[in-house]
Amino acid sequence: MKDGKKKFMTSKEMKKAALGTLKLHYALLVMVCILAALLHTSFIDAFNGLKSLATGQNEIIAQLTGDSDEAGEDVASTGMLASQTPSDVLLELLTDGVEKGDEMSQQIQAQVIENAKDSAFGRTRGYLSAAINSFSSGALWVKVVSAMRQISRSDTVSTLIAILGALLVYLFYWAFIQRFYEAVMCRFFLEARIYKRVPYTRFLYFHQVRRWFRTTKTLVLTTILVTLWSFTIIGGVIKYFQYYMVPYIVAENPDIRTREALRLSRDMMKGHKWDLFVKQLSFIGWNLLDMFTFGLLRILFINPYFTAAMAEYYVKLRDEAKAKYVLNAELLNDTWLYKKADDGSLIGVYAVERAELESPQPEEPPRMGFFNFMADWFGIVLKQTREEEAYERSQATKARLKEAQSVLAKESYPMRLVVAPGRVKDPRAEGIYYMRNYSLTTICFLFLELSFVGWLWEVSLHLIETGKFVNRGVLHGPWLPIYGTGAVIVLLLLKKLRNNLPVHFAASIILCGFVEYFTGWYLELTHDGQKWWDYSGYFLNIQGRVCAEGLLAFGILGSVIIYLLAPALDTMTRQLPVKAFTIAVAVVMCVFLVDNTYSSKHPNMGEGITDIEPGGAETTNEGEESRTDQAIAGVIWPGGLT
Repeated sequence: MKDGKKKFMTSKEMKKAALGTLKLHYALLVMVCILAALLHTSFIDAFNGLKSLATGQNEIIAQLTGDSDEAGEDVASTGMLASQTPSDVLLELLTDGVEKGDEMSQQIQAQVIENAKDSAFGRTRGYLSAAINSFSSGALWVKVVSAMRQISRSDTVSTLIAILGALLVYLFYWAFIQRFYEAVMCRFFLEARIYKRVPYTRFLYFHQVRRWFRTTKTLVLTTILVTLWSFTIIGGVIKYFQYYMVPYIVAENPDIRTREALRLSRDMMKGHKWDLFVKQLSFIGWNLLDMFTFGLLRILFINPYFTAAMAEYYVKLRDEAKAKYVLNAELLNDTWLYKKADDGSLIGVYAVERAELESPQPEEPPRMGFFNFMADWFGIVLKQTREEEAYERSQATKARLKEAQSVLAKESYPMRLVVAPGRVKDPRAEGIYYMRNYSLTTICFLFLELSFVGWLWEVSLHLIETGKFVNRGVLHGPWLPIYGTGAVIVLLLLKKLRNNLPVHFAASIILCGFVEYFTGWYLELTHDGQKWWDYSGYFLNIQGRVCAEGLLAFGILGSVIIYLLAPALDTMTRQLPVKAFTIAVAVVMCVFLVDNTYSSKHPNMGEGITDIEPGGAETTNEGEESRTDQAIAGVIWPGGLT
């Protein structure tokens, strides 16, 4: 036994390997971890260190003003509430009813909000703060139970269906985005260990292998299982470590069944739960050092460093399981995830691309003229002509050959060698070309579609909270223009940056922040200080005109739209009859413009529409986007302001 332990990875070896991975892919892995924190998949306290700036200021002020006793009571109360967990809230819901569970959840959230007031680092309002506060306080369970209670109290079938639909939207987000992202993150870190280049298309990996649903089911059931075990004294801790490797297992083999993944993780972790705990505890020094950086060190270094180390630990456990012939260890069969493929295997599946790369490529003459300039710089064309489609195919071919060249040089993982019995890889996902140009009709369609999706999301959240349907925004139709406008701006103005995701992400934040900040400044200047929106109290806000929530949302959603959604929708719409599609989009756009014109004189100002009164005072935690919608509508569309 002693010799066996010596052969296993030490903390020093694990961390050295993790640093090597992080050094090679620093920007990419930091971004992957930041996205995990924002989605509340992992690192749920990643931004709490920044909030401590406000908490520390409040304690100092209390001591200087003689209110130290009250401050001490507040600190004690905070510690008591902080000891409560989401599992405690769920247990309270099951034993004492929804009122008691809701009360406990609200007490925890209220304390968090109280500590965050009057600070740019606070998180008292907005959907980013709501997501962080709700999950950390167990409000997820309250939302589910509240929604079911609203269903039981509904007077009409239509209300019941609406509330149930809103709950399904919320649960879909929790399962298919938050939980699912665990496997996506693991896949990135595993590939980053071996390969010099990890393409951004790995965000689509589970879609490419058609195992998105199965992967999500496994991770959701694992989360539920660990949560139920957490009701026992030590069961939750044991099961946490017992099933810790499930996301890595499904990241390697998305074909594996849930029961097999759970058992394999249990068997792999036998005799290693305490060892893993000790290795995780060895990062405590970094966490203490992070206190002096108010959380920045955690965001920019500790989180990706820790995740890279855990990936190394999984690889060691995998090797041990296969050496000991652990049951189902043969299902860990992605050979090329741990070593580079040999030339014979690569040449066989990339023979066509290899031949094309070895043959001389014809030089394309530069495209001249105004319309070609608009297409090359902004990605916009009047319509999809045969010449434009031919040019786009040639550019897509170049991108495909560039990817194949990287694989043949053994710099990136060979997707065509993926082994997953019983499934066929989706060839369309491999060929998504995001540098494409879009016709005016498609751009209008994307604007309307995303405006509707934003409206649907906000209406769903309000339905879950109150059981009431509220038409969000100042317009009367089912759209929130802020979502569509932001997407179109990023799509058109940042085309030249699409080949570099980190740069494109940062540029999206800067561009959208610039537009929103100076729009707010200009409106306040020209309307005697009237605030059309106010983000005071939002996480990382600047003078209430912009906040981290909106900017990070633009960066994240902008990347999803540019690299996945817009190309997929464009491919779909190109299959439709051009004339019929153009007429349909034109009709809906006319309805939108009529609604915009009418709303400039008769805005939708019912209950729940906005949380800012005419004087700028905060009322409720609802409808924060509506003033922004109205202001930006006035800039983009005539008559948008009242």
